[in-house]
Amino acid sequence: MKKVNLIAISLILASAIIGFSMFLLFYNRTETVCFRNNCFSIEIADNPASQTLGLMFRKSLAETKGMLFVFSKEDLYPFWMKNTYIPLDIIWLDKNSTVVFIASNTTPQTTKEIIPSSFALYVLEINAGLTERLGIKIGDKMEIKN
Repeated sequence: MKKVNLIAISLILASAIIGFSMFLLFYNRTETVCFRNNCFSIEIADNPASQTLGLMFRKSLAETKGMLFVFSKEDLYPFWMKNTYIPLDIIWLDKNSTVVFIASNTTPQTTKEIIPSSFALYVLEINAGLTERLGIKIGDKMEIKN
């Protein structure tokens, strides 16, 4: 009887550890990023699982929300809109948080890659049309506030 209890407790513990690990893997913390006086509450996608999922399958995104992809090194990071229902503005930023490329009003649910012309360390996704409306352009700096 004790051996059965020990096995059951071990299985419960292993399940709890796996569940917590999966939570940490998919949980996106939030931060605030600003361009001048225009701030967004953004989710951070800084691991392969959260970066793969991105904003896919969401039906809406509040105007002051977005997602910031944080990569481990500067590189060319193409994006696509497969399974993304929301039209987005996608902003690539270098290691100094300077805007280096913008794809405005991207087409939802397409596998056509959007390939930036510059290396980036960060990629920010916000609602389509906001870069133009807020005057965000190449050379602007993004400030990350904790």
